Amino acid sequence: MTNIPMRYFDLEGLIEGSAPIRTELPERVTSSQENVILAFGDSITQGYPYEEQYGNGRMNVGGYEPRLNTLLGVPVLNWGVAGETTLGGVERLPSVVSDPDASYVLILEGTNDRPLWWESTTTIHNLDQMIDQSWAAGVTPILATLIPDGNPDGTYQYDNRIKTWNVDIRNLAASKGVTLAEQYWRLRGNWDAWHCGDWIHPNWDGYHAMADEWYQALLPATPPTVTTTAVSAITATSASSGGDVTSDGGAFVTARGVCWSTSANPTVSNDKTTDGTGTGSFTSAITGLSPGTTYHVRAYATNSAGTAYGSDVSFTTLTTPTVTTTAVSAITATSASSGGDVTSDGGAFVTARGVCWSTSANPTVSNDKTTDGTGTGSFTSAITGLSPLTTYHVRAYATNSVGTAYGSDVSFESTCSGGAIVIQNKTFEGGTTTVCECTESITIGPGVTIKSNADVTFKAPFVNGVAGLTIEEGARVRIYP
Repeated sequence: MTNIPMRYFDLEGLIEGSAPIRTELPERVTSSQENVILAFGDSITQGYPYEEQYGNGRMNVGGYEPRLNTLLGVPVLNWGVAGETTLGGVERLPSVVSDPDASYVLILEGTNDRPLWWESTTTIHNLDQMIDQSWAAGVTPILATLIPDGNPDGTYQYDNRIKTWNVDIRNLAASKGVTLAEQYWRLRGNWDAWHCGDWIHPNWDGYHAMADEWYQALLPATPPTVTTTAVSAITATSASSGGDVTSDGGAFVTARGVCWSTSANPTVSNDKTTDGTGTGSFTSAITGLSPGTTYHVRAYATNSAGTAYGSDVSFTTLTTPTVTTTAVSAITATSASSGGDVTSDGGAFVTARGVCWSTSANPTVSNDKTTDGTGTGSFTSAITGLSPLTTYHVRAYATNSVGTAYGSDVSFESTCSGGAIVIQNKTFEGGTTTVCECTESITIGPGVTIKSNADVTFKAPFVNGVAGLTIEEGARVRIYP
């Protein structure tokens, strides 16, 4: 049994307009006597009021079937039965799809459920069963939306119910992965002219339009057309993108989103989002990224013919800045000079920069620090408030929206020279030579010890607190006014 490729034809653009009748035959699907199409439904399929005989699997009975037969060049058998409900369709379909030459069955059922005031759930349940029955027989089902339902005063008072049911039929087709013939919108724009007079059944023009819609549903599908949206809202671990499915390729788009990777041209085998179905634009949240990493993203869209991709767009996630620490200079007893150079902002503006210091290694901005401008580039920092003869550690820092980065740790020791200084909690180790010379005064506080073999000189106009010194035997101490 040879299969005819299917195509889904979207006629939403005809909602406010009209669907033209074909005046030329489109390129035909390959003909084969094994490609039998089963037209299944109620009186609308049978062809009321133009049927020449009951359906019962015959050709040229009426309705859309003769026109579709001509368009396809393959047998289209009319299995329409007037007055049938979907429940009757469930009971009758297994015998119809048992035809060993059947490739497709075109199902348009549910119009007669409406006068019974059944719930749409009953109709959808029965249509769902018919789809499964078709598949079980090896026949591919194509589902149709119900056609318009007006009334003689032209108010279409029953049509809203049909439109509501059609939403459920569309959802059923999408959930089952079944091709949908959009018969409602094919006819609705011209229904005033295309009904036969009873506002329920089409006239010949309407049936011709229906045949065209079924024909479109049987055309081969191609992958969708999709574009990739520019990447925005980039952070260290996330970004925003999306896409626009501009064509469904003739088959319902069952999945769409974006996929990304650190390599070019990612596919749905990589990380991806799933952002709805159908055509139109969508937005995607890209998450789980690593800071400071270059990624590639593409939009994708999938239908029964395959998956298509938009263009490859690359972007780099944010990271903390890159900063180096300047060597320490101009060291005194209470101050020194350093700074840094912000060589990269990490992709986000540097809001603060400077140096931080402590008597412990690897100081942070929680310790003493300077603030020396913003942005990239070099800067100079004044380190103040030091204690004489103390070892300090200093690092440059730079902060952006991602966080704070640091330069290397640089250590230095403050001197004991300056104007007026206070020395406390200091041990002068043996074998070292230290000269403390100040222009104003030197005050020796508690905890100062001069070890044996140390050589220490204090020179200032005033030297206070000498009595508090602990001087070990063998130490050499000089005090000059």
